[in-house]
Amino acid sequence: MTSPAARSIQLFLVGIVSLMALPAQEATKKGAAEDRNAVLARQSVIYEQSNLTVTFQNDGRWQEEEYRRARVASEEGVREMGKLRFGFGADNQKVEILTARVIKKDGKVVEAGPDSILEVAEPFAGFGNEYSDYREKHILVPGLQTGDTVEYRVRTVEERPLAPGHFWYAHFFESNRPCLSEVLKIVVPSAREIRLRYKPKHVPAIKDEAGWTSYEWRSSHIPPDEPEAEEKKPDKKSRKERQEDARPDVQLTTFPNWEAVASWYRPLQESRMRVTRELREKTQELTRDCKTDIEKVQAIYSFVATRVRYMSLSFGIGRIRPHLAADVLEHLYGDCKDKHTLLATMLKIAGFDACPVLTSVSGELDDDQPSPSRLDHVLTLVHLGDSQVWLDTTSETAPFRVVAAMLRKKPALIVHLDGSSSFTKIPANPPFEFSTTLDIDAVLAENGTITGKVNYTVRGEEELALRGMFRSRPPSDWKKVANFVHDRLTLPGEVTTVTASDPLDTRQAFRLEYEFSGLLVISPQARPRDTLARLPLPQLDTPWFIIDDAPDPEPIDLGYPVKDRPSAIETSPRISGSTPFACICEAGLWGVRIKVRVECGHAYCRTPSRNPALGDRWKTVSRACLIRTGRAGGRSSAASSKG
Repeated sequence: MTSPAARSIQLFLVGIVSLMALPAQEATKKGAAEDRNAVLARQSVIYEQSNLTVTFQNDGRWQEEEYRRARVASEEGVREMGKLRFGFGADNQKVEILTARVIKKDGKVVEAGPDSILEVAEPFAGFGNEYSDYREKHILVPGLQTGDTVEYRVRTVEERPLAPGHFWYAHFFESNRPCLSEVLKIVVPSAREIRLRYKPKHVPAIKDEAGWTSYEWRSSHIPPDEPEAEEKKPDKKSRKERQEDARPDVQLTTFPNWEAVASWYRPLQESRMRVTRELREKTQELTRDCKTDIEKVQAIYSFVATRVRYMSLSFGIGRIRPHLAADVLEHLYGDCKDKHTLLATMLKIAGFDACPVLTSVSGELDDDQPSPSRLDHVLTLVHLGDSQVWLDTTSETAPFRVVAAMLRKKPALIVHLDGSSSFTKIPANPPFEFSTTLDIDAVLAENGTITGKVNYTVRGEEELALRGMFRSRPPSDWKKVANFVHDRLTLPGEVTTVTASDPLDTRQAFRLEYEFSGLLVISPQARPRDTLARLPLPQLDTPWFIIDDAPDPEPIDLGYPVKDRPSAIETSPRISGSTPFACICEAGLWGVRIKVRVECGHAYCRTPSRNPALGDRWKTVSRACLIRTGRAGGRSSAASSKG
């Protein structure tokens, strides 16, 4: 047991140590403050205060009030804060500018009057064939100069909810500009059940008062001293950690699960599938000569996919509810949900069960946060006996049953029209073997002139892009598209003549044939009599965005299996001495360098090569085949992936 005297000595020593540590602590605080001030001094705009209060009603209506005070520190900041923009949906929302003013360095206040506030109608109208009721209120900030402070308060009100009885919300705290103080306050009826999720570093203060529950978060952000250096640092995070970082800081929804979302969407879909005489006649016309069920489904799909062009009309409830199938047939345009509705209605007339599949192109569906805002794409699922047929009519040029790679393995919500629903993943495997065949028959003369013919046949993912490019141009401009392909193949010269198969005939592989001529650069090597000619090989796409040094148990997804068969260039042996020429290529992910008479392989990619003698000519034939869709064991560094 310690004596009183010993305890006194211990306390005395602790006090001495604490006093000695105070200068170091003060120096650390002073250094941190100086670093902070140095960072702020280099900023063009500093948000001094940012407050956001969102209040939800039980019927789904909501009101959002935003207050911000920002100090403008440079001319760049003047340009950034000189025009403030606030978006809204004109059909069911409104924006009110409560206050907007400039506080000058000398304290003088310049108010933004009615003539400084504009409403802009559809600033992006027609971009990407999309039209909507989206509007913007613009504030042209008057008298703004470097050193001034901008202050505004804006209210946005949703008067008619798109999903009556429900609401949802997501928020990201400021992470780009410096923000000294940010406050987010969400107010909901106390009796209302919500699913609330926030990141661990953002914990709210919760308060109940007079039938309302408020959640309040506080945050601040000072950017790194050297953001460019921070961006160049290797990212050691796993894919799962990156996905978590990409999620909003705060999310909430009143939908308890995805089944509830399906129940909300189902009547919106069913009400648009009214059968009319015109729909029956068109369905009978398309299926008249079909002998099997799969032929009937394909005939209807081909019509909707290729003959109904993509056009989005998102006004009010039209953002989430499809248009009538009869209207889509009459106008021959619509977005993904409209094209699905026409397809499903015609399949229904033909005796097939087809239901919508809701998913997200831009993000991931989260089990914990079900809401309509997470959904941005609609596919079609057809039940054909015991099998399922997945269809996507949006791209217009996709072959039957081919779903774009960006959607493969994506979580999706199947909304069965009989009242049930299920959560699944879009199939990963293609409906048939994907292949790319590149045949180059060319002659290289001694003066470096090369003339030849290219036969490029594609079946699969790249086919969608090629069909789209050729469809968007008249035949008189196809040479320009062929030159783009020619450059991508790293071939010399220019395209002289071109022919291509029908971009809308998706039943067969897309075939491109063209002739070219030009000069091939030939460089001497170590031995004077040897030369080197760079010849092409198709490249496998590399998922660089997920290749790093971070550990991850999940495999890297390399995409659909695809077979590439290119044949290289014939040339006269008189160009070089002992080595007629060498073929150097980089085969996608593995960066394999191949010379003639060399065969090399890998567990994931095979690239054999041979060069049989053809009389007075030589010919090199190479093949590349992606035989597996993933690399087991997860990531590897980009360096080790080069093989």
